[in-house]
Amino acid sequence: MNNLLIEQICVTGTIGCGKSRVARFLAAHCHLPYIDVDEVAREIMEPGRAGVQALKRYNPNFLSADGSLNRSLLRREIFNCQEVKAAVDTLLHPLIQTALMKQVQGLHSKAVIEIPLLYETGWDSLFKTIIVVYAKKETCLERIMVRDQVTLEDAEKAYSKQMDMELKKNRALFVIDNDGEWSVTVKNIEKVASRLAMR
Repeated sequence: MNNLLIEQICVTGTIGCGKSRVARFLAAHCHLPYIDVDEVAREIMEPGRAGVQALKRYNPNFLSADGSLNRSLLRREIFNCQEVKAAVDTLLHPLIQTALMKQVQGLHSKAVIEIPLLYETGWDSLFKTIIVVYAKKETCLERIMVRDQVTLEDAEKAYSKQMDMELKKNRALFVIDNDGEWSVTVKNIEKVASRLAMR
């Protein structure tokens, strides 16, 4: 598994930094497939799929009467109890990795893979090319409030759940600054793309 993933290009960052927009643009610019690990996770959580079945065995209350995932309950339990979060992560992460591998195996080129919680989950050991999308905390909080229509307090809570941005920057192979105008970010992406082409 690791040998196939290690050659891929991984994009990560902190909530509100704009990593999805950067990852999609980078993939299009480099003519590479784009994979969103959050989407991979959502797929295995569809009724009858492996993720839902694993959660049903762990706690049947996480499923609604129709067999679909009770996302609000799951989010609440994970947010409020570290033990539940650890148990759910242990159940789901291998399933997500397996589903991701199936997508990668079907490709004829490298891919740009967006993994929001790369460092938090310990998945950084699976990749040698890691790009961190950077934005200052204030910028991230503003974007979270606008995107999710939440208060500053709620944005702060979401932001504080993730690893410090500076730590992520220090562990990345490349950093793309996305704190200002998008036109400047595009130039930063193009510079990284040029360096990737030389690798």
